[in-house]
Amino acid sequence: SSSSSSDARTTRDLRREGLSQRAKLERAFPHAFTRPGGDSGPVYAAARGRLGSIGARGEREKTFEQWVRSPPPREDAAENDENHPHVGPVEIRAVWGRGRGVVTTRNVTKGETLVAIPLEKCLSTFSARKSAIGEALKTITSREVTIDAVIALHLLHELYVQREKSEWWPWVSILPRDVETPLLWTPRELAQLEGSNLIGFRDAVLKGWTTQRDALFPKLTQKFPSLFPEEHFRTERWAWAMAIVWSRAADVPVPRPEAIFPSGDDKSRELRVIVPLFDMINHGYDHAPVTPGGVKGGGGEGREKGGVGVDDSPALIPSWDPSRRMVAIRAGVPFPGPNYEVRFNYGAKPSQHVLLQYGFVPMNNPDESVEVAMHAGSRDKLKSLKSELLRTHELSPRERNFQFYPRRLDADLLAATRVQMMSELEINSAAAISAAVAGAPVSDRNEAKTRAMLLKAAHDMLRRYPTTLWEDKKIVQEHADANPVDADEASEREKKDAEEETTTTTTGDDDDEAAHPTLSKRVKLGIMMRIQEKSTLLAAARLVAARIPDDAGEGEDVCEERYPQRELRACLDRLSGVAFDRFERPPEEEEEEEEDEEEDDEEEDDDAAAPPPPLTTPQGALVIHTHKAVSKGDELFNTFGQQNNASLLHKYGFCERGNAHATIAVDLALARDALGADAVADAVAALGMDGFEDGDADAYFEIARGEDGGVEVEPGLLALCERVGKARRGEDEDEDE
Repeated sequence: SSSSSSDARTTRDLRREGLSQRAKLERAFPHAFTRPGGDSGPVYAAARGRLGSIGARGEREKTFEQWVRSPPPREDAAENDENHPHVGPVEIRAVWGRGRGVVTTRNVTKGETLVAIPLEKCLSTFSARKSAIGEALKTITSREVTIDAVIALHLLHELYVQREKSEWWPWVSILPRDVETPLLWTPRELAQLEGSNLIGFRDAVLKGWTTQRDALFPKLTQKFPSLFPEEHFRTERWAWAMAIVWSRAADVPVPRPEAIFPSGDDKSRELRVIVPLFDMINHGYDHAPVTPGGVKGGGGEGREKGGVGVDDSPALIPSWDPSRRMVAIRAGVPFPGPNYEVRFNYGAKPSQHVLLQYGFVPMNNPDESVEVAMHAGSRDKLKSLKSELLRTHELSPRERNFQFYPRRLDADLLAATRVQMMSELEINSAAAISAAVAGAPVSDRNEAKTRAMLLKAAHDMLRRYPTTLWEDKKIVQEHADANPVDADEASEREKKDAEEETTTTTTGDDDDEAAHPTLSKRVKLGIMMRIQEKSTLLAAARLVAARIPDDAGEGEDVCEERYPQRELRACLDRLSGVAFDRFERPPEEEEEEEEDEEEDDEEEDDDAAAPPPPLTTPQGALVIHTHKAVSKGDELFNTFGQQNNASLLHKYGFCERGNAHATIAVDLALARDALGADAVADAVAALGMDGFEDGDADAYFEIARGEDGGVEVEPGLLALCERVGKARRGEDEDEDE
């Protein structure tokens, strides 16, 4: 896409000359851009979307795709093409930053089937019963183990016992061994999550998985030693297999489960299954989650409709085809192509749960939150009465947890805290109870107590971490400064890691750090998770202070009432926000800012008192003068002019954070895509827009930042949209302004 200066005068001058910024670039770099006929030169012409992120396939991926397309080895499938797998316009590719992914080979229409895989080629309790361990499974009851445990048992047997003889070998052999979920981290890696309640979630999940394994072993090894040799079903591998199932299995709705399980021992209306190829599709927030219960990995309800930037249509729709006994995956939305990565929403989950289940920390998670458990004080003489009231209204902290959200208050958390902060007079008032559980304030005093309690809860959670938010960000920045990464080099390293992942195992921190003297991936994940959690808690604290104001001035009295003298200062600091500032910024930063302001004031006074001496230009030399006084050892800077990031990146190879001159170029081709080619042509002609006639492919409009913090849209673009809109509505076009 073309880049342009954010200086409006420069843009208009270029248009008067009939020369757009892209035309200037084409003059400087001939053959670098795609031609109208579709031919492109030696420089990559990026399609809309992510630039240069798709890599080539490896040999093992090609072997896997051949296996996916081949019919399952069953007697009734030999002459029946309808039962053969179907792989639509998608393929596996290396995706920079995410390992493997699935990309389109052409445009995909809404409703088109991407893959349809026979049940025999998937991993499920059905395939487990048909496999070599089927007879052994008959000795296990559903009361002893879960469906996930049966699939994990099946997976370990195929991967480590059957190996190359397994029907699923081309698939299971390329499953990643080093899964990044904290469920598999070493104690040293888990230290990065010290203070996070994610550790408690992890321990609870592992305890459940260990209970499942203990119900199976050593009993299975003793009864079927050749099927379940002890060395392949130890705790470490069991945890890995359960993590694979938890992160990759989908729950597919099945209208008639008896058609799959005629014995009647599984009457679930959902089929828990890992579908090859579908299990390699990565996560993205562009669209709503798959229908509740059908989310990859299970769990997670759909997000509220109308979320910002979220399409309410699920990107992918899994379904069961009973006539062909296949699991089909259809496109819920159109996907462009080729080489566009297909992604779908794994479900509405906070980043803590995403890391635990899938092994990554998402960016810009719209469902971000941190769980908080609220409990009544042990010395509260009304504790029993309040506990019963909370239980009656399904607000009991013994039965559920609440959330700190970064952009909204948890209404149930607010109601439960108001109940816990009630006085004896208030808890005996039906009106006060009704107000609290309905989400309304009870009294000024109760609001002040509620505010103080929520701020203390957020502050206590922040204090559990051994580092502050600003310290974590400093670690990340220092690592980034010391370890610049070239994109091509990183891509090659990821490709090499992907090729070796079936032969490597987790060796521990020492080996990893010896090979790569930088922060390991798991350490970085732990730091990023801490940053997400602390940012959420700090945002929630600011939100509590803003949404529950102390208009009646009760805050200081509440602190004096609830806390002894030694804790009074801490309570007041929480109310004022000072206590939270210490987590966000270094203690000396505020002092330095005040000193800088004083120095700037002094310099301005000096400048006003004594004008600078006139500049002289020596013959035959260029002289660069400082604009203001510079201390010894300070770095010198020079402005490159008013340029947007596209221009800075093109000319100098960097982008500037918080660029005040950031602009977006909207070319005429995009306007045609959005509004219709004929409608745009008519509007351009009617408005007499210079430089946009005859389908000029180089013409574009600009959207820039406004001085008031909003955006400024070029009037020509607004006029064009308005003209097309009125034409569609059949309004009088002569009334256009």
